[in-house]
Amino acid sequence: MAKTKNSEKEPKLVCRALLDTNSYSVEKNTVDVIFATDTPVLTRDSDGELFYEVLSFEEGHVRMERLLAGAPVLDTHDKWRGVKDGVLGVVDAASLEQGRGVATLRFSDRKDLEGLRSDIKSGIIKNVSTGYRVYQYRDVTEQGAATRTWLAIDWEPTEISMVPIPADYKASVRSMGNPPKTQIIKITNNVKMTPEEIAAQEAERTRAANEVQQRVIVEGATKAAVVAERKRVSEITEAVRAAKLDDAFATEHIEKGTEIDQVRALVIQEWSKKDTVDIDATGKIKVGEDLSAGDKIRGIEEVLLVRAFGGNAETKIESTYGKDNTDASLVDHARALLVEKGVSVNGLSKDELITRAMTSTDYPIAMANVLNKNLKKRYALAAPVWKKFATQVSASDFKPIAGVQVDGSFTPQEITEGGEYKMAAMVESGDSFGLKTWGLMTGLTRKMMINDDLSAFTNFAPIFAQGMLQKQTSIVYALLAGTGRVLGSDSKALFHVDHKNYVSAGTALSLAAFTLAKTAMRRQKSIAGDPILVSPKFLVIPPELEVLAHQLINSTITPNTTSQANPFFGAFEILVDPYLTSATEWYIIADPASVEVIKYATLNGQEGIFTEQQYNFKNDNLEIKVRSDFNATIEEFRGIYKNVGV
Repeated sequence: MAKTKNSEKEPKLVCRALLDTNSYSVEKNTVDVIFATDTPVLTRDSDGELFYEVLSFEEGHVRMERLLAGAPVLDTHDKWRGVKDGVLGVVDAASLEQGRGVATLRFSDRKDLEGLRSDIKSGIIKNVSTGYRVYQYRDVTEQGAATRTWLAIDWEPTEISMVPIPADYKASVRSMGNPPKTQIIKITNNVKMTPEEIAAQEAERTRAANEVQQRVIVEGATKAAVVAERKRVSEITEAVRAAKLDDAFATEHIEKGTEIDQVRALVIQEWSKKDTVDIDATGKIKVGEDLSAGDKIRGIEEVLLVRAFGGNAETKIESTYGKDNTDASLVDHARALLVEKGVSVNGLSKDELITRAMTSTDYPIAMANVLNKNLKKRYALAAPVWKKFATQVSASDFKPIAGVQVDGSFTPQEITEGGEYKMAAMVESGDSFGLKTWGLMTGLTRKMMINDDLSAFTNFAPIFAQGMLQKQTSIVYALLAGTGRVLGSDSKALFHVDHKNYVSAGTALSLAAFTLAKTAMRRQKSIAGDPILVSPKFLVIPPELEVLAHQLINSTITPNTTSQANPFFGAFEILVDPYLTSATEWYIIADPASVEVIKYATLNGQEGIFTEQQYNFKNDNLEIKVRSDFNATIEEFRGIYKNVGV
């Protein structure tokens, strides 16, 4: 009877694989693979002894839960590199066929994996290996066999990796055709064999081992040839671009298979025919000077900023390229970047220069950076009134942010000997809010760039910055409109007589009205009924009340009573906000350091305003996307007082 071996410790991770022709779906970014077969693989046990391991694909012998739940696709079984670098994709589907396991792998569309996807598509990378754990073996060694054979009757695949060389030569990226036929070592499950059968089996094992070894040798030679070809292509491209020759020259000799030494000789010959003067036809751009692409990009940004907004402490030219080309046009800069990249610009029109620079260089980045810097500057300068009395928080994602209040008295109590400390509980207020994304797009047309129209730079930024601030301001003041939003803490409106922060019959600005407002705020109490320290600081008013407010607050004497000092002189910081729609309503708001009334959230790392650029091939526009992740909420009613006025 066949023996069964159970694992006494945590099963170890074992890897198997082999190659075949690959098939790749560009539309879905997926590939079908054979991740394991029942081919015997020679390995070692925990004691270091060799044995043949065979995977069973019978029903109940394979734990498929991990694969079906979306197991990871890794780079050479490296699970320690982290999610960003080590994970290449995910297992979309998996199933068992007769004597093998098949799966569909979906690769990430990250830019850093473009080379991997291309190599898989072209068949350069086509080997897979499966990481799996064996929980139970059955000893199926044939009588008289020199090497044991163990059948894995309880095993679990945990991940699939793309690898250079597999262990199971039948595990591979599946082709659309039939896999190659390979003889598998015969297993008779302990049936007594004749000497002739034993000799034939050993001969077959030797033949199979030699075949695997030959496949490894061939694969190694193929891999070396691929590496050599990549090196030849890279060196040819580098030599051609260094000599400022057209990319077509490099393409021609790459396709012909010309050796690198011969290409270098031809490059010198072609280069000697060219005019080596550093000044191009316009007399402006020094395209032949030894400057990096990074210096050119920085110089272009500096020149455009100074041309559009004038030179000052923040917009000044410091780069070598910028100092040499202060009067260059947008077309001139496009020409410079193309030449730096090795593109021949002879005979190209302004239209062609702009189009090629936008599609094959970092020109879109330079243009967008100019817009982005000015946009953020305009946004920062146009600081709205409400940011003075609101508190900013950063959100790491778009999940709801819950408000928190203190329930219970925070007045310390005496702790007697052996006594216990009483708990002041922190509870959610019931008010929560999450980030929302607000945005808009615009575009710089090819015509604008050809005409050297910098008005696009000067007009775009203030309009978009003002528009974004207007949207954020409307969100904040919508919380205060009417009787304000309903609070989750007590299901009452923000401004409510029970909150002692609202006068239903409004009164005009006056010292008496200030007295009532300030006293009401000072008398606010905590949830437990204890007095709290609220510091009234801001008087928020519409423009219609500005003059009267300054007369009342900034005058050293009370109006019409010259014998008495003004008790409210300097008591409030007057904030005049044109976004307040009512001409009579006014607010007293506490110092955020004492009570946080309004909170606004931005996405962590993208505070304020964020821009992205993209060249649109369909209309030749440089499209600029502006967005802000923002939202606001009411945190506390005790720090604000509203009077609707008369």
